[in-house]
Amino acid sequence: MTLRGFRFVSDKAMQVTKASGERERYAPAKVMESLTRSGVSPDEAKRIERSIAREITPGDSTTELFERVRKRLMETDIAGAARYSLKQAIMELGPEGYYFERYVAHVLEKYGYRTKTNQMTQGACVSHEIDIVAEEPMSKEKHSAGIPVTYLIEVKYHNARGVKTDVKEAMYAYARVLDVQEGRKGVPYGTWLVTNTKFTENAKRYGACRGVRLTGWRHAHPGGTEESLERLIEHWGLYPVTIFPGVSRAGRIALADGGVYFAYELLGKDARELQKRFGITEHDAAGVYAGVTALFGTHA
Repeated sequence: MTLRGFRFVSDKAMQVTKASGERERYAPAKVMESLTRSGVSPDEAKRIERSIAREITPGDSTTELFERVRKRLMETDIAGAARYSLKQAIMELGPEGYYFERYVAHVLEKYGYRTKTNQMTQGACVSHEIDIVAEEPMSKEKHSAGIPVTYLIEVKYHNARGVKTDVKEAMYAYARVLDVQEGRKGVPYGTWLVTNTKFTENAKRYGACRGVRLTGWRHAHPGGTEESLERLIEHWGLYPVTIFPGVSRAGRIALADGGVYFAYELLGKDARELQKRFGITEHDAAGVYAGVTALFGTHA
């Protein structure tokens, strides 16, 4: 039914399909919250949400809604569209997760950690390949005691929406540290699990019970000082090079393969230089330049 260009839908039609296959009622508040987290004003968030709500039809997926919102943002707010795309940008860091491991290590380095990736460490029973070994910046108290805290970090990467990191990953990370701890007595290790998706409730409970640091999407370890993954990234503007929504998927992959981790590293490079360096199209180079300028301005 339409009236003066507006289409009204029933409660049943307002059901949307999540990436996991579950169906849920469309929630305007969720859309507006995600927009305001991306730096969009409340009034603009409301305007975009209303325009999206008018287009919802039975069977629409949350992925389709995401693309519609991003398209609306691209028309008026390139920086907001980029920040809104952060979760998707991380999922485009490569199919196997190796790039994501290096990206996480570089993010931690920005916070003062000393990191090494893909390290083989001998435990009491077997040897273990550690995704990231991270030595925490020492506080005055820890420095006086001479005990730097070293974390053995398990990185779980998912390149599909709707997948959560579950309790078995937290249990595995904890058991591995116990074996390494026993094999290298006297060396204090902490357990840390980092993922680009959400954790299941059992994973959260286990982490809290066993002291496993959990950093994931919209989740930080209770009582800890660490932030959720997106906050660690957003606080210092450590956006991945796949963040630019005005660039084709092929172009974003080329950027990720180009040995650059953070979008801000492209500051000061014009479109022609970007096109030549990464072998991307003229259109994509212009999109990268526009995205960098919108996110960071023209100065480092």
